[in-house]
Order: sequence, then structure tokens, then C-alpha cells
Amino acid sequence: MSICINPGCANLNIALNSSNRYCESCGNDLVLQNRYRVTSLLHDKSGYSTIYVVDDAGTEKVLKVLLPHRSRNPRVRYLFRQEADVLREMDHPGFPKVDGYFQQKLKNGKILHCIVMEKIEGSNLETWVDNHEPITEEIALEWLEKAVVILNELHRHKYLHRDIKPPNLILKNNGELVLIDFGAVTRKNFFYRKIYRNIIYIILSLLEKKPKGDGFRAPEQERRYCKYVSDFYSLARCFVYYLTKRSPGCENMYDENHNLQWRQYTVNISSDFLNLLDKMMARRIKDRYENGEEILKEIKKIKWNRLHTV
Repeated sequence: MSICINPGCANLNIALNSSNRYCESCGNDLVLQNRYRVTSLLHDKSGYSTIYVVDDAGTEKVLKVLLPHRSRNPRVRYLFRQEADVLREMDHPGFPKVDGYFQQKLKNGKILHCIVMEKIEGSNLETWVDNHEPITEEIALEWLEKAVVILNELHRHKYLHRDIKPPNLILKNNGELVLIDFGAVTRKNFFYRKIYRNIIYIILSLLEKKPKGDGFRAPEQERRYCKYVSDFYSLARCFVYYLTKRSPGCENMYDENHNLQWRQYTVNISSDFLNLLDKMMARRIKDRYENGEEILKEIKKIKWNRLHTV
């Protein structure tokens, strides 16, 4: 099967396209960049991009196509292309490998903005948890350690993810984790030029793709003030969900002072691990761990205690 990615095509899935070079319905090229043939639709509900599966000489990959109405915004185009640029820098198994960004010109002269990257075989952790019981402390420690290592690598390149949430971590079939969705990423230094902060706030408020955390975003993100610990805050909020199957975005998870009350929904989780997560997502930045290395040391200590406690 071959699918036409022209948004204006009257018959995207016409059967004759299975082996054609050009779409029978609209005449646009079905082999993108003389290389990629689109074989199926993967996801089209984000409101930001349409995601397809493509065949590249027998290898399945993922194609992201920026929605045409989104591409009219230059800031959105920049952020979309930046996703490919960031992933190209990441030589680590915790990130999808990317072929790159390209523009596909249609017969009507319109341009589609595209990224092709590795297709990760596995399940996002939101879906995985939805289909299983809440995870055990042993699994949670393994996942958290792997996720912190991945974020450390991203931060080492001076990037903040800013959109850590349950579906953005993929559990591969081999048990490893992969971080996805870099549409909201930014370089750290960009946010801390104080002289421009007010100008940046206005521009980004008007133009930028705002990550929707649903209870996962750090409080400072609402004020457009992000630090590396903001990503770790969001990661801890993900583990609230993984351990309880309850979203920290639900109003009934909070007391009258808007403090998250989540421990009561956990089962057989040590106080050490609960304390670790609570410190990662402390409301005040100064009350959190300073960096990922501190978190990893605490994880190792908890693992050691589990092995040596009768």
C-alpha cells in the first residue's frame, strides 16, 4: 500500500497507488526524496503534525509532517525543524535516530515540512501502564534510572525538553527506554538572558507551541522560567502516574492547599523512594535535587538498601 501525503488529495489511499510513482488521484510524488514510500498512517490527532510509517529500502521508519495551517507560523516551522537538529546531536540509544528534515514540494506549489526518524518498536509508558497493574518499586527504580540518564544526556547538550509526560517515554521491546517528542525543546541559555526575558515571554506566548502538561509541568514553566530541574520535576510527576494510574492533573489528587496527595494510592512502595520522588517535584526549585547525578546517587542508595534489608 502507498499513501499520498498531499492534504488536498481527494483519494489518499487509492488502491492503484500501491506500486505507482505518482498518485493516481492528484499526481503528487509517492516516493519522497526518491527514497521513502508512505505505507500507513500512524497518528493524526496531535493537532501539530501527521505521523506516518514509511518504507526505506525495506526498513520501516517514521515520517512526521507538519500540518499545513501550522506551517504558516515561522516560529512553529523553526521548532519543527529544531526537533531534527536536536536528535541529530544525540548519539545515545535513549533517543530516536533521525535521517533529517526536508521540504516536500507539491504540484500546487505548497511546501510540506517533513522529518524522518527511526521507528521505535515498543509501547509508550502511558499505554503500557493503562494495560497493566501499577508498576512495582523495582520496575520504577529501573525506569527512573534509565530516564534520568537520558535526560542527563540531553542536558549535557544544553537542551531542556520541557514536555516530559507519560506518553513521551517509549518502552522498547528489549526493555530500554527512549525519549520522544522534541517539539518544545529549547537551549538553556536562550531562557536566561535576563535583559531579553520580558520580550521573549511576549513573543513565545504569541507564537510558540506551548507544551500541555496536564499536571506534569513544573510551576516555573507557567512563568516561562525553565531549568534542568524542571524536566526532572515533570519526570517525577510521570512516576506518580506509573505508580498509581492516577494523573497528577486530576483535582481530587490535591488537598485544600493544592498539595499533591498521591502516596495513599501507592502499594508496597518504600518511604525512601516516595521521598525521592517528592523531592524531585518539590514546589520550590531550591528544595529539589540540583541535578540528575544527585538523583542517580539516591537511586543507587535505595537499590542497595533493598538488597541488604531483610
